[in-house]
Amino acid sequence: TRIYLPATLYDNPDKEFVKQYEAQLLTKPPHIRHAMLYGDWYLAPGSFYGDAWLKDLHIVRPFTIPEDWPQWRSMDWGFKAPGCIHWYAMDPDGNIYVHRELTFKGKDVGQVAKEVQHVERQLELWAGGRSAITGPADTQLWENRGDIGRDKASEFAARGVSWVKADKRSRATNAQRFLSRLMDHRNQTTMPGIVFFNTCRDAIRTIPTIPADPKDPERPLDGGEDHWHDSILYGVAFTSKGRPHVIDRENTHRRRTRSKHRGRWGYGMEY
Repeated sequence: TRIYLPATLYDNPDKEFVKQYEAQLLTKPPHIRHAMLYGDWYLAPGSFYGDAWLKDLHIVRPFTIPEDWPQWRSMDWGFKAPGCIHWYAMDPDGNIYVHRELTFKGKDVGQVAKEVQHVERQLELWAGGRSAITGPADTQLWENRGDIGRDKASEFAARGVSWVKADKRSRATNAQRFLSRLMDHRNQTTMPGIVFFNTCRDAIRTIPTIPADPKDPERPLDGGEDHWHDSILYGVAFTSKGRPHVIDRENTHRRRTRSKHRGRWGYGMEY
């Protein structure tokens, strides 16, 4: 009682549309090209970032982050499952460097905040009992799930570690933002839009293996070992509206020792 009549993009009578949409799809990963161009929805999707992730290009040796590079951090909270925090810096060309990673499990807010303080003291981003930076965290930090007292975001803030709510409106959009940065290297002739210090071992280990969602090849599959991936998506989405004020050095010693300077992006930065 049913019949299946397969059709592809090339059956569309509007040849100009076919040409434009084909050019757009040819920039997508193989599993998306096969699904959207040839109707092959049964192709094993494999890794969502597999073709874009280039070990020799996207992994770099650590170096000292220049003081005039804005910095921020992101977090995917976890207690029974692993949680993680990543620290970022942005160079004058807008490229992102993921330069620190912290993975934790079975720790409460106070213990994690203490580890954040330890890391940021090393990075000279901590002074006056508080961090000089902020960044996005999973929105569950603001939820009260039967806990007594304040939510986790307030507990972090009381310990000098502030967060903002991560942009979780579209996992597919955030993944495309990250994918675009991975692929932004002009055929491996320029610095990619995002690179990782080789010390970020869990992100490097897990992100290349994130599969595509079989039901929607435009987005990565949710679940599994995706905590480090989700943290990175939050950190990349945080800069999606341009080069933001991602660092506040008001209470750091750098404000007292250096003068105000206007960055090349047109806003005042204080070091």
